[in-house]
Amino acid sequence: MQVKEHVCYNQTRLSGKLDATDGKAAYDENAKWLLAEKEILAHILVYAIPEYQGMQVEEVILLIEEQPQVAGTSMEPGKTNLSSIIGDNVENAIPSEGSITYDIRFHAWLPRKQERVKLLIDVEAQRNFYPGYDIVTRGVFYTARMISAQLGTEFEHSHYDNIKKVYSIWICMNVPEYAENTITEFSMRQKNLVGDFPIGKSRYDLQSVIMIGLAKELSEDKNGSNKLHRLLGTVLSKKLSVHEKKLILENEYNMPMTQSTDGREKVMCNLSEAIEKEGILKTLFPIVRKMLKKDMNVAEMAEWSEQEEQELQQMCDLILENPTASDSELVDKYMCECVW
Repeated sequence: MQVKEHVCYNQTRLSGKLDATDGKAAYDENAKWLLAEKEILAHILVYAIPEYQGMQVEEVILLIEEQPQVAGTSMEPGKTNLSSIIGDNVENAIPSEGSITYDIRFHAWLPRKQERVKLLIDVEAQRNFYPGYDIVTRGVFYTARMISAQLGTEFEHSHYDNIKKVYSIWICMNVPEYAENTITEFSMRQKNLVGDFPIGKSRYDLQSVIMIGLAKELSEDKNGSNKLHRLLGTVLSKKLSVHEKKLILENEYNMPMTQSTDGREKVMCNLSEAIEKEGILKTLFPIVRKMLKKDMNVAEMAEWSEQEEQELQQMCDLILENPTASDSELVDKYMCECVW
């Protein structure tokens, strides 16, 4: 099966994503896909997380570790409809406690520290403000799971002082008027009931839930307290054209929509083609792996599979460079390195 890729050159990846999601940016999958760009996440950190307030966005981008992880859909125990675009595991499963899947998950290093200390951050795009429970309660549950899941990865045995602080950030659309253009943090605070107990804040300040309420109409505050709301409202807007979005992002937030030809990125211009491509790769990678074990060369693989030799060579290279990677991990790497 051949897939024809219509590519847009001279665009940044964010620009290509805006084109691909034209008119559908607020849809759950597309919202996650757009918000996972480091330029967007860095703005969220600067304007919503105390540890990064006052920093330049360009500085914060460098503190975001690798590529953020994006999940396709929610997953309950026994279901396997998880689609990870790039990165590690966005699913958190604990025996007898079920599974949850984070929308966007990434690590960010803390600024101005003598040692490299990182935060674990989850960003959720929430279209329904009344899902049958308070969103902040779900956020508390998510942060609790993000802490408990660190056992065996960030800390061992009873070394609880090595627990990393976690944030669950909820970008809420379609909120009531009282919640529009708000940013609210829910976190643990020390309260001395009798006497004064001296203890460092870093020992208990380990989880925060942040809710960002977006107004139905785009905020006109370009430089004040609602600057983040205007950015997110622009990216997720159903009313603005792609051209209008790009003008705002480029002129007000210094996000370039084009790049020089010697550094240009190949971007698939249609989201449905990207999804189709990913599905084909999930079928192809195990086949290519088997053909490699049979010592077939790329020309023989191309004749048998009716795929282009260049694409098969890229797949072979990834398999050989990552011998322990699963097929789904190889698909993620291919989509990131060879498509986007």
